[in-house]
Amino acid sequence: MRLLIISQYFWPESFRINQVAESLSANGCEVYVLTGQPNYPDGNIFKGYKSISIKREKMGEVNIIRIPLIPRKSGSSLFLFLNYFSFVISGLFVAPFLLKKLRFDSIFVYAVSPLTKAIPAIFLKWLYRLPLVIWVGDLWPESLSSTGHIKNKNILNLVSIGVRFIYSQTDKILVQSKGFIQDVQKLAPNKEVLYLPNPENRISLEKNLENNGYKLNGKFKIVFAGNLGSVQALDSIMDCAELLKGNKEIHFTLVGSGSRVEWLKKNIVERSLKNVTLAGRFDPQFMPAILYQADALLVTLIKDELMAKTVPSKLQTYMSIGKPIIAGLEGSGAKIVKEANCGVLVDVSSPKNISEEILHLSKLDGNELDILGQNGLSYFEENFAINRITNKLKIILAGIQLLNK
Repeated sequence: MRLLIISQYFWPESFRINQVAESLSANGCEVYVLTGQPNYPDGNIFKGYKSISIKREKMGEVNIIRIPLIPRKSGSSLFLFLNYFSFVISGLFVAPFLLKKLRFDSIFVYAVSPLTKAIPAIFLKWLYRLPLVIWVGDLWPESLSSTGHIKNKNILNLVSIGVRFIYSQTDKILVQSKGFIQDVQKLAPNKEVLYLPNPENRISLEKNLENNGYKLNGKFKIVFAGNLGSVQALDSIMDCAELLKGNKEIHFTLVGSGSRVEWLKKNIVERSLKNVTLAGRFDPQFMPAILYQADALLVTLIKDELMAKTVPSKLQTYMSIGKPIIAGLEGSGAKIVKEANCGVLVDVSSPKNISEEILHLSKLDGNELDILGQNGLSYFEENFAINRITNKLKIILAGIQLLNK
């Protein structure tokens, strides 16, 4: 099977599609990825790449074709629009010339925001008469309103019409959270919507983990890893840290980058939060060694209807590490933590509740913490292991291919 993956983000940017592409390639697929120039999350084009350029390269056996892209810069609404629009334009007018000598069996769209990346995918579907599968990672237009980028109801209604059109052109729709199914079906009433969760690679302790020497502080070490942005409920984490700053054993380490980093730096200084460390962003290969040092891993999302339907991808990562999870989640994410019995659920709107649950965890002995972590790991192996997910995806793609012959 020769597969064309369309994703605005790809290696060296850190997204799940990297692992999926590698796994598909390792399991007999010839994989090509049409993507942009790497600039996420900081908004600047990575060293060795140029915004207005075409580049071919490889990640292992995965073939990468890069098209021109305006970087997201500060992440303002204007720059995000230019970023999204430039990928669409390059996908429509540049990609066909780069792909014309290649023949594919199907097109697969990795549809975390922006969903607009599906527009060139639809054009290529028409051009080459190929089946199209889309893997929805963010709900549109809900994501646009939830993050505050678009509040105008008329514009949101237009986006909704566009999303309905995109879904109508697909041969199969996959969603990364069960909470998405009903919303997607409203806009695609005649399409089958299947659940395919985000996968993760299992990195065992027995392997030689790449370590850059970073050591966590504290006796009871809590790590929050990933995007430090507007939907991660960082205010509650800081309020909780202030309630616990008299406890000399508990220490929070925030690993990552995002739009609220400067706010966090200022907040830590103003509140004298010596129990909080902003570690910055690390290359993905160093993250397992950092996460394995933690006694508990923290994931939080703001209370919001859309967030309750979302399963943050870091949840799968945390479970694969085999550590207890402190989950400030509702809905789909909370259900997974509860089913797995892999940690504690906290009320993200109540710093007092978060601090109480953290204190409770910190008083458990090592064996009790290990049981919670192993529960998460077992659930991960059954539901999110990369080979399980990519095998399901291969079956779906093969079925669509047969139907379109």
